[in-house]
Amino acid sequence: YTRTLLSNTVQGGYTGLHITDTRVNVKSSHWEYALLPIWILTYTDKNGKVFTFAINGCTGKIYGELPISMPKLALLAGAVALPATALLSWMGGMLF
Repeated sequence: YTRTLLSNTVQGGYTGLHITDTRVNVKSSHWEYALLPIWILTYTDKNGKVFTFAINGCTGKIYGELPISMPKLALLAGAVALPATALLSWMGGMLF
């Protein structure tokens, strides 16, 4: 890759390129994942557990976990399902 990169950077006025030596010494190989711009939410629950949640502002990709209360989730599901079932039952009676 470095030979190709070097060859492509040679500008006009030269008739050729002669590479005498190529060395690559990797001293450290470490990757950091970054989402920029980002929105970060940090929440500490009553037990002291820290939840971190990040959203990439450009792509919409998400990372992390949010605290979920199962009783509240069940209550929300019931609050949505009950009126939806009643409405669909009422509409079904009117259509048929």
